[in-house]
Amino acid sequence: MKINKNYIIGGALIAAGGLYYAYTKGLLDKFIKPKPKGETAKEESQDVINTAKEEQKAVKTAEVKKAVTNAAITAITTSLSNPKSLESKVKKLQGLLKVGTDIKTYMNPNSATNKALAATYGLDKGVVSVQNVDYYISQVTSKNTLIKQAIKAKQSGSPKATAAAINNKGTIRMLRDVNAPNLVKNKATGGFTSIGTNLLFKSGAILGSGWIATARANTNDIIITKNGTNFQQIPANSIVII
Repeated sequence: MKINKNYIIGGALIAAGGLYYAYTKGLLDKFIKPKPKGETAKEESQDVINTAKEEQKAVKTAEVKKAVTNAAITAITTSLSNPKSLESKVKKLQGLLKVGTDIKTYMNPNSATNKALAATYGLDKGVVSVQNVDYYISQVTSKNTLIKQAIKAKQSGSPKATAAAINNKGTIRMLRDVNAPNLVKNKATGGFTSIGTNLLFKSGAILGSGWIATARANTNDIIITKNGTNFQQIPANSIVII
């Protein structure tokens, strides 16, 4: 199709006129006229100021948080009058171990504190520190010696070994709640029959010594009795012998 040249020329003149009108009204200033140097510098300076303020605010916030945290740590770890402080706990541990109460050297692997622990209870959590001092206090107060730890490891998961440890004057401690069925023994067959009732052993309960136990065949359970008349069946891994 042939386009009339007059139309093309006319359209160009109209477009040019529109651009001239926009220029005279200042509508194209932001596209073709540079900003005054003073105005540009002012905007850049304000951006720098705003950025600096934000950075200062972030630094100040971080410093405040650090100060609060450090104050809390200091209050917890450095006061001997505070029973929850690290020093107080170390002093308690040293008293239980009957070693000197020098809180300045306790973290040394060759300190009297660490040597006493290693010899009797082991240092399975590493040398004494803020992360493990409570654990070691618990080990000592519960008299969980290396010998007892070895017994526990040996009997773990074995009903026969657990029963043997009980019969060897071991003390039973419950590791979890067990609602044990009550049984009676059939003297004729030697078997056991449930009487339809249960006895609840609570987690953490220490049953004491003097119990008699036997591993129940084809199960992971043991049967225990205190008087030879009433029997209870419990999972071997629900208890530990101390």
